Amino acid sequence: MEDKRRFPRLDLPLSVVYFPYGNIMQFGYTTSKNVSEGGLCMPAISSIAKNGDIIKMEIEIDRKHCIPATGKVKWVRAIEHEEFQDEEIGVEFLDISPCNIDAITTAKKP
Repeated sequence: MEDKRRFPRLDLPLSVVYFPYGNIMQFGYTTSKNVSEGGLCMPAISSIAKNGDIIKMEIEIDRKHCIPATGKVKWVRAIEHEEFQDEEIGVEFLDISPCNIDAITTAKKP
């Protein structure tokens, strides 16, 4: 199977606070599954973000630095657990500075 990704993925667990654009009252807190120059994959609370939604994120790369970013949900996939159902989402970065992308992709695993 051919990999159509534009950027290599890094298995990097970064803390992420996210919320739908314009609605800071509904938010989630999670840890990324992987990141790249183009976006990230992360678990998400069901129904907070749907395919095509614009979300705001605060990505913590270490205990001192938190990076703001805006992204678009490109896909949503259900994750089944014993006690509950959750989702995993793929987010494409829309608004993030190049120096912050570099900080994310060069971050060290905690």
